[in-house]
Amino acid sequence: MNRKGLANAKRLFQNKKYSEVIRILEPQVFTYRESFVFYKLLGLSCLYTKDRGGAYSFLKRAHDLKDTDIAVLLGIAAIHFSKHNYDDALNTWLRVKELDPKNRQATKGLELIRKGLHEQDLAEFIESGKLFQLYPPVSVRFPLFGILSAVVICAIIGVGVLIIIKIADAQKPPDRPEIDKVQIPAGTAFVDLDAVEHFQFTEQQAQEIFEHAKKLFLEYRDNLATVELNRLIFSNASLTLKEYARRLKSYAKTPGFSDFENFRDNFGYAEVSQNSYLYDGCFVLWRGTVANLDITPEKISFRFLKGSYDNKVFEGSIPVEFYHADKFENDYFIELLGKVVYNGESFMLQGVLMHRIHGK
Repeated sequence: MNRKGLANAKRLFQNKKYSEVIRILEPQVFTYRESFVFYKLLGLSCLYTKDRGGAYSFLKRAHDLKDTDIAVLLGIAAIHFSKHNYDDALNTWLRVKELDPKNRQATKGLELIRKGLHEQDLAEFIESGKLFQLYPPVSVRFPLFGILSAVVICAIIGVGVLIIIKIADAQKPPDRPEIDKVQIPAGTAFVDLDAVEHFQFTEQQAQEIFEHAKKLFLEYRDNLATVELNRLIFSNASLTLKEYARRLKSYAKTPGFSDFENFRDNFGYAEVSQNSYLYDGCFVLWRGTVANLDITPEKISFRFLKGSYDNKVFEGSIPVEFYHADKFENDYFIELLGKVVYNGESFMLQGVLMHRIHGK
């Protein structure tokens, strides 16, 4: 979807055709993962169509990108209130009042919290449609002219800033000095010629692979660097070189959703499942469905059914474990960021982040 498609979604939103907005935008989550306007449009459309679960997920992402938008804050506060999360609702409405002291929705919400609602009262409040009183006004605007003007201005400023950055980068020391500090002592043997492993390298090849991995780390291509180091770890490299490879591998940073720029270093299920050992420690961003969910005080575990929303494409079933709290239910269709953990035969994913995709 190009800029014209996003502008079309804005027009549909203004005409209160929220289901159409969702239909157009929902398949584009990957493409517009850094667009505040995209997530705001999609989140508010879900909210107005009474999909509070999808609304919260998208509005939370919009808030992560811009934390001062009144409409987004009001939507999040109303959802917290509907789920009895009164402390979160209170804090969010107070934030709205800081930004807009006369905001009527925030005032109404704070009054309701002061009164206190029993569970039955809250259920009746929601079922009667009064929760809509706390939503951001349906007249939320997305002025196209203002947005395009801002884009042009930012582009002009950006060119100047880019020139300055390029000049500064030429004199800037490496951003990751810990990588440069990993130096193999002179005289170290790089390979064990008698060892038989997945890969057989010469002394020169092993040294070049190690140095190439360091270069990739300095370019923030941690996934590719990790693969290179795994090639050494599962090769005839000497024990010393393997230890240095493991040390260097430990510096791989845990990414967020926004770090997968253009997904250039995101690996597919087929390549990871075929040679799992090569991708141990790499991070992948995949879509699929939650199944066989098991929640204990120690962890959340489930089977991740890698594939499409409509189940027409199914690639495989992967065990996943999360060691921090997050909201999961069976049949959730999610975008999952996870770390590949090789177990000697196959692999599992250690969950890092998940984003529920509206509709399942």
